[in-house]
Amino acid sequence: MIDWNDFSKVDMRVGTIIEAEVFEEVKKPALKIKIDFGPEIGIKKTSAQIRALYEPKDIIGKQVIGVVNFPPKQIASIMSEVLLLGALGDGQDVILLTTDKPVKNGLPVS
Repeated sequence: MIDWNDFSKVDMRVGTIIEAEVFEEVKKPALKIKIDFGPEIGIKKTSAQIRALYEPKDIIGKQVIGVVNFPPKQIASIMSEVLLLGALGDGQDVILLTTDKPVKNGLPVS
């Protein structure tokens, strides 16, 4: 079990995917993604193993939830700056967490 102080350390924010492309250099099917988290946080890049359910053209403009306060992590040729959140569906395919209605980029998730 964690307490509220532990949970409050995780900075989850809403952002809009502005670029996505196939990440050719990795072994597992993935996409390179750029997400706009608004003026306070800016544009962050990441890699996500979501190719089983998503094509790059289908996710541009989609609002997603990401953890923006993890340390950067090198993934092949890019430095991942955010952890994109998703649910594991059947077959362990990742289904992106999104907003129900459009909201301002950078809004915190609580």
